[in-house]
Amino acid sequence: MEFSDLYKIKPVISYDVNEGNLGVIVLEKTPVLYVTGIEKATVPDLVGVKWISGNKLSLIIDKGGSERRGIFLMEENPIPLVIDEYDNTDPVFITDDKFYFLSNRGKSYNIFLFEGGEITPVTNEKENVLLYCMSKSKRRLAYVKGVVNYDVVVLDLNSGERELLSFPDSDEMISSEQCFTEQDELLFSSNTGNYFNVGKFFKGEIEWVTSGEHEHMDPIYYRDIFYLEINDGDIVLKNNQKAIINYGFNTTVKGDQNYLYFLHSDASRDTELWRYNISNGGIERLTNSMGDVSLDVRVDKVSYPSGELTIRGLLFRGRDVRKSAIFIHGGPESMCYNEFVPEIALLIDRGYEVLCPDYRGSFGHGRKFKEMNTRDMGGGDVTDVWEGRKLLNGKIAVIGESYGGYLSLMEAVKHPNTWCAVVAIVPFVNWFTEMESEKDELKEYDMIKMGNDETLLRDRSPLFHADSITAPVLLLAGKNDPRCPVGETMQFVKKMIELNKYVDYEIYPDEGHGFLKQENRINSVRRVVEFVDKFCGK
Repeated sequence: MEFSDLYKIKPVISYDVNEGNLGVIVLEKTPVLYVTGIEKATVPDLVGVKWISGNKLSLIIDKGGSERRGIFLMEENPIPLVIDEYDNTDPVFITDDKFYFLSNRGKSYNIFLFEGGEITPVTNEKENVLLYCMSKSKRRLAYVKGVVNYDVVVLDLNSGERELLSFPDSDEMISSEQCFTEQDELLFSSNTGNYFNVGKFFKGEIEWVTSGEHEHMDPIYYRDIFYLEINDGDIVLKNNQKAIINYGFNTTVKGDQNYLYFLHSDASRDTELWRYNISNGGIERLTNSMGDVSLDVRVDKVSYPSGELTIRGLLFRGRDVRKSAIFIHGGPESMCYNEFVPEIALLIDRGYEVLCPDYRGSFGHGRKFKEMNTRDMGGGDVTDVWEGRKLLNGKIAVIGESYGGYLSLMEAVKHPNTWCAVVAIVPFVNWFTEMESEKDELKEYDMIKMGNDETLLRDRSPLFHADSITAPVLLLAGKNDPRCPVGETMQFVKKMIELNKYVDYEIYPDEGHGFLKQENRINSVRRVVEFVDKFCGK
């Protein structure tokens, strides 16, 4: 695989379907919208799409990646419906000029109603509302609220009656679409038993649908119950314990007419739209993300000890393995998926094997494991990543994105002689300035997870230990990033220059927490791979 092949790769980033009509956003030079029966439309900064009715479509646009999204009506020139200084997203339409949506117009995210040009609050939660879902009748609305532990509230829009679904010291979640059965039962998932399992909730009564030591998530009802099962990096789409597709990263499941639509990626293919025929069991791929690009990637599920813990992860490799890298996922409440990552694909083609570990605090391995990093971020998780080196050979590079970028810099300062190169993509470097300048909902999360002990925060901030770094460091950031603001990267660059350490960096002026524009995306991948190969390839 060559860098030029990246121009051929066109992943799907969002879609919606209604009565057989599809709206699909494909990441080409800029986001391109493909709509059934309509010529494609190029819409800068387009991140989401939602059907209103029949042939009417709404768009979600995030100007410059700042996470101040706006809701528009699709026309030749999109017509703004809700656009202001707030973040407005996830519309659910009742009629053409009446819809619900999520917004942070207030300190926290809540659900609002837009009707006839007027905006009124539907919920008034102090904690953030993460997502919501409506019953088919549009009478009942369920939503998830919380910061670290999440609860579900079911709201009767006619009577105003609220039902709380909550277990002690646990998370309750729902899917954002088709979460109610035909009998108005709410489908939910809860990790009250350590692992997420699916249940039905109606009038205070609960009936469990799944059990076992895998996470079962995002249940939807479309003629039957479908859900996702997490199996060490593979997100398996299931119906009544039967696997529909048992490999790769499958997400965003929606039922329409005779089909179940979903997004699929694996180590060899970027994100594509697939569908499952409910009647005959057939599966077909509707988009082609890779063009004529072909990859030979093997993914092994691995585990290794870190103190008393067992750390699981994925090891990506090709046929020719001569060099090594560790790729650290972000979150931290995320995990390593069997999905396409261009940096990993290009490194494999150059003879690297790449380990992606699920360090303590990662999702997918039960609630207790996920909570092990509380008041210890940048501590035990750094050890977990470092212990993974024992599975690898030769020189080792460490690469991370977001929280993973933070961890890669912590690896550089805590284990300076281990790494031949260090890459941090959209990282933070200083707990004090990060907690001052990040989005409000992240401030709440970090205060709960890390607290305000100055000694701890200083110890876990790589900026204050940069003098111990021996490996070359590359940092990449988006100027409009509201999660890990660009000032985080720049203060680390300044410190490295003051210390006469090797540092390289790039700031993308029109990007946020991630790089969506093709030239920036490809440039960032090239920068990472060439930097690693320069210092680790010989």
